[in-house]
Amino acid sequence: MEVFSSPGNIYNGRVVCIQCDNRGVVTYVSPNVYSLLQIYPNQITGKKILSFTKGYITRRFLLLANKCRQENTSEGLSFSWENSDKKVIDLSIQLSYNPSQGYMSVLMPYYFLPQQNEKYKWQKNVLRNTLESIDDFVFLLDSKGRFSDFYSEDNDLKFNNINNSFKPGNSLTDAGFPSEVEAAFLDVVNKVITSGNSEELLYEMEAFGSKLFYHARISPNYNFDKKIDGVIVVSRDITTLVNSELKLKQSVSYYLTVFDNFPTLIWRCNRYKKIDYINKTLQNFTGRTLDQDRGDGWQQAIHPEDCERVVSEYIRKFDHKKPFIQEYRILHHSGEYRWVKDFLNPIFDYKGRFSGYIGNCIDINDIRRTQKLLQDSELRYRELFDNVPDIVFSLDGNGKIRKINKAAGIILGYNSLEGKRIWDLLLPRERRSVYRHFEKVISDDKNSFSFEIKVIDSKSEIKYLQLKGFLNFDSENGIAEVYGIARDITIQKMLEKSILKNTIATEERERRRFAEDLHDGIGPLLSGLKMYLQKDSLMVNLESKQIKILTYCRDLVDEAIRQTRSIANNLTPGILNDFGLEKALTSHISKINAIGKFKVNLHISKSPVILEEETSLAIFRVVSELLNNSLKHSDCSKVEIVMDEKNDILSVNYSDNGKGFDPLKAHHANGGKMGLNNIRNRINSLNGSVSFNSQEGKGLFVKIFLPVK
Repeated sequence: MEVFSSPGNIYNGRVVCIQCDNRGVVTYVSPNVYSLLQIYPNQITGKKILSFTKGYITRRFLLLANKCRQENTSEGLSFSWENSDKKVIDLSIQLSYNPSQGYMSVLMPYYFLPQQNEKYKWQKNVLRNTLESIDDFVFLLDSKGRFSDFYSEDNDLKFNNINNSFKPGNSLTDAGFPSEVEAAFLDVVNKVITSGNSEELLYEMEAFGSKLFYHARISPNYNFDKKIDGVIVVSRDITTLVNSELKLKQSVSYYLTVFDNFPTLIWRCNRYKKIDYINKTLQNFTGRTLDQDRGDGWQQAIHPEDCERVVSEYIRKFDHKKPFIQEYRILHHSGEYRWVKDFLNPIFDYKGRFSGYIGNCIDINDIRRTQKLLQDSELRYRELFDNVPDIVFSLDGNGKIRKINKAAGIILGYNSLEGKRIWDLLLPRERRSVYRHFEKVISDDKNSFSFEIKVIDSKSEIKYLQLKGFLNFDSENGIAEVYGIARDITIQKMLEKSILKNTIATEERERRRFAEDLHDGIGPLLSGLKMYLQKDSLMVNLESKQIKILTYCRDLVDEAIRQTRSIANNLTPGILNDFGLEKALTSHISKINAIGKFKVNLHISKSPVILEEETSLAIFRVVSELLNNSLKHSDCSKVEIVMDEKNDILSVNYSDNGKGFDPLKAHHANGGKMGLNNIRNRINSLNGSVSFNSQEGKGLFVKIFLPVK
């Protein structure tokens, strides 16, 4: 693109073309440069263009060149030039940039180029059209407040009461403005011309029987010498806005009237933290007027002990412009201070600007008094809770202790149990027992329970507790909470064991006495009678009928001797005393097997050490009772008995494959008579433990543990 390569492309006249490389060095200048600048082309070519400028012109050229290069635009600049004849001429330059050719510029006298004049006319028309397209009314006033320009006849249509008198030289009153409005305008015009700052003016006008409101912004207007010779007025019709604000004020007044009759205590403060409204309910509550509470006067009604706290929190949170709540005591008209709860919410105007806070107070004095009574009641409950001699507890559905009183620490020896699981205090077999009791409560559709358990205290000793309480269920009928009372019955249980042990010992002594009486008393008599009846001399001279009677008497005596021996043996098995537990069990089991109803297998993994008489007798009696129950009730075909001794603990496992039963039902059915209850009593009297595991149709399994030392 050879823009400056041929003189034929250069405008004929005083327009000069100049081309520079990227460094600003002149590479070409049109020959007519002398006629414009009084400089020959060879004086410019090869030199930097900025060497011919100075001062602020150099800075403006640099800014213009950088903008053309960075934004790839064409820019113009007007400036004054002093040639060699000391003559100052006004010049205009149009500068553009091409990466391959550098900077290209056209230099001409200012206003010389016809196209330039057309450009300014076009810009002026654009300005006029822009002003006419906006809703605001725009006009120019001179320093005397008279019209100096009015852009078009259409501009007057933006005013509802203005005629066609907007002509340069006319006053505002000539255009229909009231005299007082003109006076206000003249006053503001003088201020703007004097200070050079923009001003605002609000004024009213009558039109079509209604009042119209306007807002005018008046700014200084500068001439070519940069001096203020008038003002620019931009006037806007704000009638709708003013009417909206009036309606808003009426609405606010209406709502304030409503607030006055609200049952709650309402107040309002402005954005400067000063009270400017309290409703009648609040005035009646305190007996104070708005004038008394206005500003910071409300602080006088706050209780002296609360005032500093309330005011400091009010000031600290106010600037956050977020809702907050305060509780404090305020002076009542009766002379007493009452507690109120104050809900403070920020308020904003229709433009979204923060305007302050509105407060809504609720009298909570009775609630606070009730809370105090509840706290006192809770304190008394806690004192009672902690001083009850029995353990009072509350568990969640997983067995974790929620609350437990001090008695638990005294009875069980633990410093703290809250948060721990109750199952950790129970022996494994006791956990199963508790589960079964709870399952029975649920199956019976009840929520109360009462049973005994054994727990381990901090010294690893067993404590007996009597539990009574209730279950709470969740929506899915699961246990949500367990609460109740546990009474320490360890001493009672020890006494019962002692009594039971003495009772069993007395029973065994009586059995032994009866056996001895039978053996030593009736036994010899029967033996003597048998010997007498067996004498041959008795058969002399007897008839056959008499012989039959005598033979029958002999048989009866033999049966009486056998029955006496059997009764004595059952009362006190002699083989147990003579040969020990293993021989006694083996002998008894052989008799059961001889009956043939079922098969009994006895397995002794390790022969126990020499047992105390009462321990051996208890095991023998229990096994005999279990075998007797199997004979009568189980319909089993096989019984397994396993006996072992380890770590000074004798264990006996008894099982059959019979029809089984429910141990809890059997316990209640026996009512404490012979049977399972008798077995428990015998084992418990020796500080042992026994558990029954059976279900209907699934046989029986009994596990017995007894200390042997």
